[in-house]
Amino acid sequence: MAEKEPEWWSDIPKRVKVGWMNYSVVLCLSRDMDKRGSIGEHDGNKSELRVDPELRRPYVGEVLYHEVLHAIWEVWHFVDEKIESVGEEMMVSVFSNAFCTVMVDNPGLYAWIEAALRSGFEKGEA
Repeated sequence: MAEKEPEWWSDIPKRVKVGWMNYSVVLCLSRDMDKRGSIGEHDGNKSELRVDPELRRPYVGEVLYHEVLHAIWEVWHFVDEKIESVGEEMMVSVFSNAFCTVMVDNPGLYAWIEAALRSGFEKGEA
């Protein structure tokens, strides 16, 4: 864990509901991730979305979104499917429904991610 919480930690959503699962957003240094060197991680067994506290805000927005996609992938059981056999239209339909569900269940999540990403563009970090 970093010595102090990053400035973005105070307003990041701490809980994210994905389908029937409730995930905790937690700080985890890259060296402490299950896959060492990762800057974010999804752990369905522990219901955690992990983010490296050493990242700047715009990168956290992308990493959190990325980890939510992994959670969607697991909750909607894509881990049991072969992508090639599903087909593009089915994948788009399922993901659009999953994204809409996550947005409705977490009204502040996408606003936070958008603000984080925009902050990087405004500062020239992205």
